Amino acid sequence: MRSREEQELAAGAAGPAELGRFLDLVTPIEALLTALGTAEEIFRPREFLLRRGRVIAANPALAERDLIKLADIADALAPALERRGVEPGTARFVIDVVLAIHRRAMPRWLAEPDTTLAQLMAQATAELREVVALPAPTVR
Repeated sequence: MRSREEQELAAGAAGPAELGRFLDLVTPIEALLTALGTAEEIFRPREFLLRRGRVIAANPALAERDLIKLADIADALAPALERRGVEPGTARFVIDVVLAIHRRAMPRWLAEPDTTLAQLMAQATAELREVVALPAPTVR
């Protein structure tokens, strides 16, 4: 459980110096999940994103272009993690995992206007943990 200060920092209730401190307190994956989960205000309105999704679904070339944009985002994020001391291959792996979580949460966010993207990112993260968790060893 995060402290109240960490929760406030994660929610963006702080300035640049405090944000830097927050980034020092969390793992790279937590930093990326927080950044994407609290970025609702930078996304276009839901109605636009819903129309955009329908157009992309109907046009395979646009779907491919959308995947290229995601790869470009991953390429742009990697140096930031590397500056934090994350090995390049690990940085890209972390980014790919976070983007997969985001891709799982985003359609839900569009369909559930009363739920925050941060809540849905947390839900998708929990689902990922559940499917990759090793089963408990059996006692013989």
